[in-house]
Amino acid sequence: MSAATGIRTSEADQTASASARSSTAAVHLDHVSKQFGKVMAVDDVDLEIREGEFFSLLGPSGSGKTTCLRMIAGFEKPTAGRVLLRGEDVTRRAPYERDVNTVFQDYALFPHMDVRRNVGYGMLVRRVPSAERDERVHDALCMVHLDAFAIASRPSSQVGNGNGLRSLERW
Repeated sequence: MSAATGIRTSEADQTASASARSSTAAVHLDHVSKQFGKVMAVDDVDLEIREGEFFSLLGPSGSGKTTCLRMIAGFEKPTAGRVLLRGEDVTRRAPYERDVNTVFQDYALFPHMDVRRNVGYGMLVRRVPSAERDERVHDALCMVHLDAFAIASRPSSQVGNGNGLRSLERW
């Protein structure tokens, strides 16, 4: 029975409904739970984020925000439920096998690289062709207004905290 509508649905209907939602969502946490010992950090979260949607996850300390993000990225495995990216179940895949990126709260730029090379590093690792990588890096830097400040060619150690974070927020 749906708590929101009071309508009883069959298990097959619920599975079909979940499948339809998952195929249209960029990110879908399908009744995900995570338990650490006796502590239930995330309890039956069912969440969809559509492609291009701006989404904020807010809550008090200890409410499971970071654990949810770590499960999406693959750094934690759910105790129950599934993680789907663009309709594909990635629950048991390693982080490097998922097409997601993580910007940590305490970000780190490679100090021996300039900003442009830091932004393009993930694509370099994934062997994105050089011309495509250069174009995507340029577009990303323009999007966050870093290219206009001639910061892109500066060593990351010479970039202030705000600009350093802006260099990572798209990747």
